[in-house]
Amino acid sequence: MSILVVDDVSLMRKILSDILTGFCGINKAEILEAVDANTAVRDVKRHKPSLVFLDVLMPGKTGQDAIAEMLAIDPNLYIVMVSSAGEKRTVEACISAGAKDYMIKPLDSARVKLALENSGYKSS
Repeated sequence: MSILVVDDVSLMRKILSDILTGFCGINKAEILEAVDANTAVRDVKRHKPSLVFLDVLMPGKTGQDAIAEMLAIDPNLYIVMVSSAGEKRTVEACISAGAKDYMIKPLDSARVKLALENSGYKSS
């Protein structure tokens, strides 16, 4: 099993990866990173992660735009949207598109752990 962390900001990818490994006890080898939505869609095809933490706003294709493509590859994929903006309309649109959860930056370790538990992810 693996987790894909998608964000165009390297510091945000590092923060989330550090929370997953340090606070949640996930093996670093289980965490994949992508810098944009196009790469993330490719990685979903290639690596078949079971969980994706997906930034909403990125240059080019947004995370919101990538949800349908990812779910077309794997309808059981658990997608958690991550954004600095908590606009109700954006949250609703992402959930309607198939995301299962939504988190607001700055990330809280306990909230990341809850999303991980809700996804049913089992570390290897």
